[in-house]
Amino acid sequence: MSGCLDNVRCSCPEWTCCEFLRDVEWSEHRNRIASILSGVFFFVGWWIIIDAAAYPGWCLPGRFHVVGVVSTLSFFMINAISNGQLTGESYTDGFMGQRGARVWMFIGFLMTFAALIAASWILFGVYVVPPSSHSHSSPTIAPTNHTFMNTTMPTATIPVTGATIRPPGPSPCDNDDVWPGVAVMLQNLFIFIGSLIFKFGRSEDLWE
Repeated sequence: MSGCLDNVRCSCPEWTCCEFLRDVEWSEHRNRIASILSGVFFFVGWWIIIDAAAYPGWCLPGRFHVVGVVSTLSFFMINAISNGQLTGESYTDGFMGQRGARVWMFIGFLMTFAALIAASWILFGVYVVPPSSHSHSSPTIAPTNHTFMNTTMPTATIPVTGATIRPPGPSPCDNDDVWPGVAVMLQNLFIFIGSLIFKFGRSEDLWE
């Protein structure tokens, strides 16, 4: 079963660019391609959240942007440490040494996963399945009788209008549009993908 596809060839017409793609040394342009892809994912992530925040008809509270800021900080933290620093193969120990670099990398990944979890909670807990609000209109105070000096004094029923009882933690958005929550999720997901591409898609051997 092994090697059954070794003799399979793909023939392309002459008018296509297959021959040009075959002649390109992709290994030499690996760092450039990884950097471009990472930048595209990072840009698209922030562009989506800016689009959701700029449209006046969508509800996107400002505190939800904290998740994207945390994800962006983790992007820089993860890529601030080289792979040689983590494995101990670098020429210098750097500012924190190998153990400090690993702790720094762990904190960076912890922040990016925390941002993804928070973005998922915002999407499903606020927009997809928002907390239900139960309102009771015009509640009344039940009549009671008070006895004073052997004299019964009935009290009147007082209607209370406009009272609304809500459960703790109401949804900040009352509309049914879920796109702002999807935008928050896509922003952090794209930043995470761009961070992985920029970290593990490049080769440090080409730096020498």
